[in-house]
Amino acid sequence: MENKFVEFTNEAVRVNSQLFSKSVEFGVDAAQQFVETVSKRSNEWLNVKTMDDYFKQQDAWNQQSIDQTQEIGRKVVELGNEAYSAYLSLWESYAPPVSRAVSSEKS
Repeated sequence: MENKFVEFTNEAVRVNSQLFSKSVEFGVDAAQQFVETVSKRSNEWLNVKTMDDYFKQQDAWNQQSIDQTQEIGRKVVELGNEAYSAYLSLWESYAPPVSRAVSSEKS
């Protein structure tokens, strides 16, 4: 029983480490993308001379914001699904099957 608990703990630490690593990687990528976007938009603002220029750029900026939001949402969902799958797999690997637990309670 003690060995099984140690195995479970080690596996949980491994799963948490992987998920944490992916979360940090996601955060760094998102921050890097944000900095690049701000830099690019700052440069584009310098080229806006008329209202027509502004409206043309505004459409591009809005679309880019929508695309980035969708990408971030997709990545968050993927990370959530991965966490769910990892923890479910961990639980299924180390928890006793329900049928065995129920039948042993009846005995």
